[in-house]
Amino acid sequence: MRFLIGTVADLLLTGNPGYTANTINVVGDKQYYAFRLDEGATITTVGVRQNTRVNTTGSSPAAYTGTVRIGIQGLSATTGLNDGTWVGGASNYVDVSSWTSANDGKFVTVTLPSAVTLSRGVPYCVIAELVTAAATGSVGIAALFSAIALNGSFPYSLDETVTTQAGKTAALARFPWLMRSASKTYGLPIETWSTTAIASDTTPSEVGLAFTLPAGSGSNYKVDGAFLGFSTPGNVDFSFDMVLYQGTTALQTTTIDNAQLAAVGSSRRHDLPFDTTLSSLTPGTEYILALKGTAASSTASITIREFTIPASGDKTAFGPWGFRYVSRTGTGAWSEDTTRLPLFGLSIDEITTTASGAYPIFGGMVIK
Repeated sequence: MRFLIGTVADLLLTGNPGYTANTINVVGDKQYYAFRLDEGATITTVGVRQNTRVNTTGSSPAAYTGTVRIGIQGLSATTGLNDGTWVGGASNYVDVSSWTSANDGKFVTVTLPSAVTLSRGVPYCVIAELVTAAATGSVGIAALFSAIALNGSFPYSLDETVTTQAGKTAALARFPWLMRSASKTYGLPIETWSTTAIASDTTPSEVGLAFTLPAGSGSNYKVDGAFLGFSTPGNVDFSFDMVLYQGTTALQTTTIDNAQLAAVGSSRRHDLPFDTTLSSLTPGTEYILALKGTAASSTASITIREFTIPASGDKTAFGPWGFRYVSRTGTGAWSEDTTRLPLFGLSIDEITTTASGAYPIFGGMVIK
């Protein structure tokens, strides 16, 4: 049995990821994101990602001035569409009427008038609906991720063009959205996709995902490999290292030869095993999974696929693993970027269980 944990553990890249948008400019236009939580939560904040906007004539600063109503609704058990009832009360929503250029490519978040308690396993949706249109202009709200294979029957993202249950089949995919409680973020708060190119002579020359398994997940565990989002140039023979660290001490190192990778030249998820003796790791201790450039940039660079989040606390949306983005140059100290994460993950081969013999399962874990 293998346990996979990562920033997005079931993500498969089909190219360089991005966003598709729903254009909002006619009253009734809406974008909503259906979901079920795996735990009860009291939600105070919701957010949608603004892709871009077309300015309303005469608006200053550059903005779309139509009013979009944002909140949480239930889902119809008959159609699977939003049921029109605001969770937490008939006026428990926020109207946003200034969609400025400063928010292009960012999440627009609102604090609900009243916090709402959502139940585990119950279908809800975060919804943004145009209730007053401006005479001109529009705003584009992110509907789906592009170049990502995460299709499935739930959760799903819909817009106003879907009016029947059958219509939902065209909109099955993962999507950017967020909700926050006082202590945790839910959803996929991926604000921007980004990259970092590394080589032996670049700054940084190494990028890693720091992680900590919760203390309650057993007495020890072993990592047998990783799944990593990156691209390398085609037709170039060079190598680089995949390393598991505790601090700056390497526990496992495997050299990867570019000639032995498929789909070079485009971002992909590469599943790579370590070829050294598995390290026995301790829950509650932080480790780092890293890619290290060992060839000069004049030969080739590795392009790490990453994403940014609106705030440091939004890392909690990706599981209880204490994920941190770290990088360094040469053998120097690791430094952290608090609002960035690499598309990295771990394959855990073995967990020594607790006294009860039960395997602990946490959010963000995939079992294969």
